[in-house]
Amino acid sequence: MKVIFLDVDYVLNHEGSKSKFGDWRGIDSYHVKQLKKIVNETNAILVLSSSWRLNLNYIGEEMEQPMEYLKKRLGKYGLHISSVTPNIKWNKRGEEIKKWLDDNNDVEIESFVILDDEEFDYKKQNLLNNFVRTTWDYGLTEKESDEAIKILGVNE
Repeated sequence: MKVIFLDVDYVLNHEGSKSKFGDWRGIDSYHVKQLKKIVNETNAILVLSSSWRLNLNYIGEEMEQPMEYLKKRLGKYGLHISSVTPNIKWNKRGEEIKKWLDDNNDVEIESFVILDDEEFDYKKQNLLNNFVRTTWDYGLTEKESDEAIKILGVNE
């Protein structure tokens, strides 16, 4: 199995995003298409490592929750979240990814990639070789998509 650990902000959107989720940046079609390209070429599953997995109600009672919005946006492109990383501690995303890998050691994981705009504790957790950094200027572009595919390996 191949795994994509997915952040949302500045991966599936960028600083100039026109899409909105309440007062916050939404999820852009261009970036989701780049994610779909990775999934199609590698047959990887999506594991949400973003704070969006916590379903924080920071937008207001009348709004749908971030996870529901995310699922709808990804679903339009035939993508779905297979799992989420555990919530250990703020800014310990690398540790959370390692815990997810340990908790799923009964499944053969061929390769994995981390799509994120921040490094968090990835160096400390020895995960930099699996890390593809996006930027707040552009989000997930073709360059990062190709890099992720290289790390994951294409379907045989």
